[in-house]
Amino acid sequence: MARIVIVTSRIAAGTDGVGDYTRALAGELARLGHECLAIGLNQAGPSPWVEAFPPTALPAIAHVEAGSGRLEAARDLVRRFDPAVISFQYVSYAFARRGLTWNVGRRFREIAGERRVELNSHELWSGFDVAASLHDRVQGHAQYRLYRRFLGQLRPEVIHVSNPTYVEMFRQIGRRAILSPLFGNVPVTDSGPPPGTEGFEDSVEPVWRMLFFGSIHAEWPPEPLMTRLIAAAGRAGRKLVVISAGRIGPGDPIWERMITTHGDTCRFVRLGERSAEAISGLINASDFGVSTSPLCLIGKSGTVAAMLEHGLPVIVNRDHPLRGIPPLEPYEGFDRYVQLDDRFEQRLAEALARPRTRLSRLPGVARQFLGDTGLMP
Repeated sequence: MARIVIVTSRIAAGTDGVGDYTRALAGELARLGHECLAIGLNQAGPSPWVEAFPPTALPAIAHVEAGSGRLEAARDLVRRFDPAVISFQYVSYAFARRGLTWNVGRRFREIAGERRVELNSHELWSGFDVAASLHDRVQGHAQYRLYRRFLGQLRPEVIHVSNPTYVEMFRQIGRRAILSPLFGNVPVTDSGPPPGTEGFEDSVEPVWRMLFFGSIHAEWPPEPLMTRLIAAAGRAGRKLVVISAGRIGPGDPIWERMITTHGDTCRFVRLGERSAEAISGLINASDFGVSTSPLCLIGKSGTVAAMLEHGLPVIVNRDHPLRGIPPLEPYEGFDRYVQLDDRFEQRLAEALARPRTRLSRLPGVARQFLGDTGLMP
């Protein structure tokens, strides 16, 4: 049994994607017999800034508002808890304005002391895509230089990232990063959608249910995908039902434009936010999902990870060429990604015919964490 501290920005359930990842990882590590503290350095409001897994592992702590006092309190808490490993679940924008991390690495190292440090970098610098504006490229270059400074200050023994593109970006700066897949943000169940859920009623005519889960990125192009999907559904004797679950976010205009363009030929259903258990049932009852993230960064998407964990085929149609980085295929689940190419319709048919396997990645990710940090033989 080992003691582990995981530090991130916010840990209150449902308020931050990386915070939810931190809580889930800490819970799984506790299930495997370890004691974990999750620390939210920027957690504000009534929610606690420290949570223990299991709860009995929590030392006595005082309420401290986010700010410089929180840093000192975290340092004292780590000293008293004395973990074998301290993990930083890191997104630069969560700790620095415009992602410019001047001395964040030094502050993190003050918390860790001389203990072994693992860094899980959920974001790197911006502006590395070919289509980036001059402003984004200039800001991204500043982030890049400061991120290298951050690494020098923090001196992590282990670095984890969620996708091969980030592995390559670390390689190009002379650092070794280990691929650790993102696990889904909903539990994997065998259930179906709650009775009476719109879009999932018994249908007289055969349908294909196409699921958007979570935000639709503002850069995601609906065409020519929608036109080709409607044509493929017609040739298969099906009607297309397009379903959105969760918050669409910046993709609202895209959703409305799809309804305007294709509302006469397929059905659109917007369900909004649902419980995690209900989302699992919606995924199970869908025929395929759609990723609005590009293939090269798809490993960052917790919603795509959830669909893959449920065995759902995922269509990826967004091109996103990167500057100085060759095209890289996702290392896992690639047979379940359906790309919009000359073989699209054949790939879709093959994916729909393939048996589904439901399996959560979380236990494997927790065991990899223990192995890579030296806590498991």
